[in-house]
Amino acid sequence: MLVGTAGAAVKPSGPPQSPLVDIYETKYQLAVNSLYALGVVSGKTPTRYLPNDQVTRAEMAALAVRAMGKESAVVKPSPFLDVHRFRVRDCKGRSGR
Repeated sequence: MLVGTAGAAVKPSGPPQSPLVDIYETKYQLAVNSLYALGVVSGKTPTRYLPNDQVTRAEMAALAVRAMGKESAVVKPSPFLDVHRFRVRDCKGRSGR
């Protein structure tokens, strides 16, 4: 979904490279490396994406905002009790650099 949104019309001659070693030779490799190259995602650590971990609501929001080419989003009070105010640029983990 995000690869298409973020401009995956770019057809690399080979898989884009990233320092994320845990996605090599997985079904996620091309998508994650493409999003990494576009600056939409990074990793949970400098070398690990942890593709089998759950993505939090905050991480997904940050991914969507970055995929649309935005730096941040205005956050209104949330009706969800499990969500605290956050800024997309403050969202750590796989969603930001």
